[in-house]
Amino acid sequence: MKIQYLALVGVAVSMMSGCGYPPSAEEVCGTDIFDFGRWDEPLGSGQRLKEEIGKAAATNTATTLGDIARVAGWSDSWDRMITVYADETVDELNKRAQIDRPAPCWRSLPYSPNSDGPTTGYYLFLSNGRRVQAVQWDTLTQPPLNPHFLPSLTPLSALVVDGKGDLVPSG
Repeated sequence: MKIQYLALVGVAVSMMSGCGYPPSAEEVCGTDIFDFGRWDEPLGSGQRLKEEIGKAAATNTATTLGDIARVAGWSDSWDRMITVYADETVDELNKRAQIDRPAPCWRSLPYSPNSDGPTTGYYLFLSNGRRVQAVQWDTLTQPPLNPHFLPSLTPLSALVVDGKGDLVPSG
């Protein structure tokens, strides 16, 4: 009886390992996983970009996101920026990033804390639909590139300062 039980358990375990479990991120995406927890900066310093966003807002003159990035010393190897919000679903993010790939291809997505602490998000820079670099912001110290008013922006996106001192898309 004990041997039959062990044999049944062995068969069940072998069957479960072959199917029924969702595939891992590595199985679905290979090495194409973007981790918001990594601080790679192939375009340039995220801190310097945030500083230049602040300076651009303080001058109260129209500018473009590309001009701000160039002044911050960034390379021009990006063609679009989207804002990644806390608690955004993978499907929502893939749709806005225009990435047609099954989930999960993201790690360390931002979330809202259960406390009164700041909520974090990211400015995600893309090139030809490929994720290049993320720059973190939070609701306490975010640069004045207001994430709540941002659609997808390009280097040529014109930005103006609104009545609150935030950079927002013109028009």
